[in-house]
Order: sequence, then structure tokens, then C-alpha cells
Amino acid sequence: MVNLSGSRTQARVRAPWHDLQGERVWLVDGLTNTEFERSGNEIQGEGVYIELGPWERHFFRCERRSQPAIAAAA
Repeated sequence: MVNLSGSRTQARVRAPWHDLQGERVWLVDGLTNTEFERSGNEIQGEGVYIELGPWERHFFRCERRSQPAIAAAA
């Protein structure tokens, strides 16, 4: 995603995948290594909210990561 204008812009972006319901997804910016955790429901539904300043960009890699198991209280 690239903002090719001289002013701030915002949008919602949906992914074309249909198997993200109930999943947690990390969007990792390949340019800055910044990570954003998002709901698969959000990505498939209304879309991920993106806001970029003038001439800013993101280059996302999407990752699913296993959640660490929570130990049961003894």
C-alpha cells in the first residue's frame, strides 16, 4: 500500500482469503519490521483500517502464529 498523494489518507483493506475466521493474524511490514496483530474476522469482514501520511507506504507479510498454551491452575 502506498499513499501517492501529498495529504493523509485512510481506507479499509480486505484480504481475498476465506479461511481467516476466528484466527489471529500478524501483519508484518517488510520495510520496517513493525508488527500489527489483527483479527481474521476483521480482515475478511470490514477490512483492516489503514492510515498513511503523505508518501508513506506499507509492505505487509501476513502470518498466523500459534498462541502459547495457557497452563491450567493447579
